[in-house]
Order: sequence, then structure tokens, then C-alpha cells
Amino acid sequence: MIERDESKRYTVDNLLSKVSNSIKTFNELIDCKPFKVLMVSHRQRPLELYYIDEHGISNKVFNYMSIGTGKEIANMLCGDLDHINMEMKEFIKHAYLAIMYMDRYCSGLGVGVEPESNPDIKYIGYNDEWDIDPAEKRPQDIMQCKNYTDAKLEEVKQAFQSIKEYSHTVLMQ
Repeated sequence: MIERDESKRYTVDNLLSKVSNSIKTFNELIDCKPFKVLMVSHRQRPLELYYIDEHGISNKVFNYMSIGTGKEIANMLCGDLDHINMEMKEFIKHAYLAIMYMDRYCSGLGVGVEPESNPDIKYIGYNDEWDIDPAEKRPQDIMQCKNYTDAKLEEVKQAFQSIKEYSHTVLMQ
């Protein structure tokens, strides 16, 4: 997809162009629900978020956006966060929670992960001082997300259990 010998292959403009063209071509060839993409550039401070629609047109997003069948739940869990001042590593915990919540409680959405697996966290290392080598830190990042998510999902489970018990008590009276 990206020319390996091109010296500027990882520029935002080059990636947006390549991904946009691929999305447009894919959606023209396949007769199914249109494919859309969110792409983030973490080379700039603040981060830059781009939305590529089903026609391959890209637009810069200035705060937050979710797409797909799980967007309402993602918005519920991630929409009100302070996206401008938040570190991407912190946001990933909330996004991971949204994915795992949908996987566990909303299987009809088709959002989730393979059994006994985790959402995959991928990013390209640019060797900048603020960037982290994915191979070195990724397992630790996933474990932090998993621990955060397990704790939050247990809170949800306990809240539902309390409602269920309260409803049962009220009905018995």
C-alpha cells in the first residue's frame, strides 16, 4: 500500500492519500456496508485526528469522533473525556473499555475481540523522544488497559446486580 522506497512514506499527507484511495476503491468494488476509517497522527502536538468517509474523502476532526456500529456506546464511554488535554495512553484505556463492554454485553453489534484475546494496540515508532517502542511497551500497555477494564466492568456488573436485587425486593412487597 505504501511504497517502501519512498523517503517520505510516513508523512500524514502521504498516508491520508493512500488510505483514502484504498477506502474509495474498496467501497466501489465490494457491495456491502461502506467502510470508513479514523486515522490519528501522533507526530504533532496536539494529536491530529482524521475521518475518511466511504467516498475516500478525508477531513480533519478537531475533538473526538467515533464510527461504526458501536459508536453510541463508544460515545457514552469516551465522548465526554477531555480529549484536548488527555494523553493517548489514557484515552486507549477508555476505548479498550468500550470495546470490551460491547464484546461482553452487546454482541449483536459485531464489535469485539476473538475469544481469549485482547484488542490490539498498534502504533508506528518514529524514534522521537516522546514516542515509545511498541515491541518494548505494548504488553505493559495492554495489561494496564485490561486491569482498568476488568475493574470498570466489575463495577457495571455490581450495579446491574444491585438494580436486579432492588427490583426483586420491590416486586415481592
